[in-house]
Amino acid sequence: MDREDKKWFGKTIGWKIGLRERIRFWEDKWVGDDNLGHNFPRLHFISIDQGKRVGEVRSWIETGWIWSLQWIRNRFEWERVQEEVLISQTNNVNLKRDTHGHGWVNRKEASQLG
Repeated sequence: MDREDKKWFGKTIGWKIGLRERIRFWEDKWVGDDNLGHNFPRLHFISIDQGKRVGEVRSWIETGWIWSLQWIRNRFEWERVQEEVLISQTNNVNLKRDTHGHGWVNRKEASQLG
């Protein structure tokens, strides 16, 4: 079994995240193959939101979810670019406003969660 075959679980199963989620924004794996703190270490370092849950750093408006990330200082230009990449990646995760709880969901079903 090659390395790609061993990744079948992550390719077919994803998180179902709702209002009472326990998923930590920076520390848990919920976007891609690693946690956001690992993928964006500098942003994690300057974030006031370390340890916060996904639901604590997002808000619902009429048009959808918005992220409310907070920083200990103004970001350098290259950090702003990193933030745009981070937001783009997190926006690709389907979050459902009225889901209570969290669990596993088939990725084919995930498109129906948003």
